[in-house]
Amino acid sequence: MSVKFTKAELLASIDKHFPYEKFNPGQKEAIAFAVINIAAGKQHVILELPTGIGKSIVATTIHKVLREIQSSTWRTAVVTATKGLQDQYVMEDKKVFSLKGKANYPCSVTAGVSYGSTDCRKNIFSGACRPAVQCEYVKTRDYWTHRAPLRLTNTAFQIKAPEAMIGSRSEDNYTRANLTIIDECHMIDQHLVDYASIVLVPEEMKRNLDGLPEYATSTYFSAFVADLSEFEVGSVLDVSAQLSEKITNLLDKVNPILDRISAESLDRGLDGDRKSKLESLHEDLSRAVSEIKNMFDIGGEWILEEYAYAQRVKLVPIYAYQVAPVSLFSKCDQHIHMSATICGSAEYMKTLGIDPATAVYLSMPNPIPVENRRVYVLDALKVSGAYDEKKLSEVVDSIVSKHRSASQNGIIHTVSFKLAEQLKERSAHKRNMLISNNRKEILNWVNSPKGKLVLSPSIETGYDFKGDMARYQIVAKVPFEYLGSHYVSVNLQRSPKWYARRAILRIVQACGRSIRGIDDWAVTYILDSNFRRLYDDNQELFPQWFKDSVVL
Repeated sequence: MSVKFTKAELLASIDKHFPYEKFNPGQKEAIAFAVINIAAGKQHVILELPTGIGKSIVATTIHKVLREIQSSTWRTAVVTATKGLQDQYVMEDKKVFSLKGKANYPCSVTAGVSYGSTDCRKNIFSGACRPAVQCEYVKTRDYWTHRAPLRLTNTAFQIKAPEAMIGSRSEDNYTRANLTIIDECHMIDQHLVDYASIVLVPEEMKRNLDGLPEYATSTYFSAFVADLSEFEVGSVLDVSAQLSEKITNLLDKVNPILDRISAESLDRGLDGDRKSKLESLHEDLSRAVSEIKNMFDIGGEWILEEYAYAQRVKLVPIYAYQVAPVSLFSKCDQHIHMSATICGSAEYMKTLGIDPATAVYLSMPNPIPVENRRVYVLDALKVSGAYDEKKLSEVVDSIVSKHRSASQNGIIHTVSFKLAEQLKERSAHKRNMLISNNRKEILNWVNSPKGKLVLSPSIETGYDFKGDMARYQIVAKVPFEYLGSHYVSVNLQRSPKWYARRAILRIVQACGRSIRGIDDWAVTYILDSNFRRLYDDNQELFPQWFKDSVVL
């Protein structure tokens, strides 16, 4: 129920709960906008907050203000793109309660054992471990689910977690979060598609059948995979029209076996080794059945991305908006979507199936002075097809030489490791170049300004090259999605704007890697002439603050 409050009460509450003496430009406005609209009942609040504003503090302050002026029992779930960002939230605010996947919690009884594994089950069965008391994962999970007011997890966990783990929604035991804040939300559509995708390898499902021949279920999955041979790889399949009967037949055969396994595993007189085998088999089958059932629940159109007869199959949902209601929006009533790069609010809402009538959007100006974040479009050459590798290398070297004379570090976004190797091989500065996707190695390399460079396709997001770690960066090639993917090809055919936006998101994210604060500065060079057309044809998808920085 909405609670009325005055503007003065709202601002006073924001001041009270903000952890620092001074706000960054845009922070207070973003917090107030979000609180007002969440309190008014908006289902979706979309915040485009450029680097330098400080999104994590915005998120935690929104929760604290709502807990004071909306409800003393208010619960917020913050969802981050990576476990690294989870750690960053916890470092900034100790009241944030974080939960990761079970593999992140070492066993206190047996070293190297994770919760739910065969050895874990043996410990529980023998009485060596009481999970509710001794297991860090179980204790953390239970507190996170039922008690933590401000809880945090990563996107993978949030999407894959069953609703029971997310919390109850009964009137007498409402433990679900009232609000979910999705940080780095520009990635959420791909996460939804990735985590809903199904890969079935029937042969791998035989590994837990040793000694349990009466529960051989892999043959049913093999038959299901074999049945898909009537479709060509790349086919678009409608679940209700083409897969419904196949899925129903599979579930009708496997579910009774799951029930039998579950019943036998409860036998108190059961041998411990057989019990562990049964529970491992049950876990594997449950996971496979859950994925198949999830596809049925999601429905809509799926792509047959990969197929190897009776051996392996991969099915991918075409649209994130098919997945979002089931795997994301069903787990909370209200959502805040937060990123530096929304890159077209209308396209973003379309991608997730958000009704514009249920949403509000705020885009804040970039607090970093425009002269500190210039993006120079050089149109050096068209880096696609059979391009002139020698010329590209010469352009890169000319830029590197200019900045090395000032002992400045730089980063080069290369789209692929192949391109990175080509540039390094031809460069006169190869001794100062590092090609890597290892985070620790990369950060150590640029830790001191000595004219060092990092070449990588994997540093577009998730890296803070602040200060002298990188005073310049080069975007060697426009990062268009790989057209060899049937998923990408189908989406391009159906929506060229989707394809363009994916490249724009990656470019804008990349351009922000080396300017991380209000007082920071760096210069970016875009070499690929393909950018010019992308920019001219899709002006509405580029944030205004980015367009302000572009020098054509």
